[in-house]
Amino acid sequence: MVGITVAILVSIGSAAGVLAVVARRSAPEDGWRQLLRDGVQGVRSKELSLVSELRRSKDAAPGGLTEFFTVAEPVEWPAYTEVTELKTALTRARRLTRR
Repeated sequence: MVGITVAILVSIGSAAGVLAVVARRSAPEDGWRQLLRDGVQGVRSKELSLVSELRRSKDAAPGGLTEFFTVAEPVEWPAYTEVTELKTALTRARRLTRR
């Protein structure tokens, strides 16, 4: 039991070491903290601008599932996979792998 625990700890340590080496070699000039800070600020500013746009526009009211299905382009086949299609695809794949 002790051997397994030591092996797991060694593997975790070696994986962390490899990740540290890769992170140091590919570090940006300003550092990881600045990159993370800029990324968070960028996401927050985009989220805030999207929220303000949604509040300003009156067309952005959610329409529900009915609108979702009526907006789609009309096609002659169903938009979902039927059980028979899945069954034929699986049997065809089985036949091909058994050859």
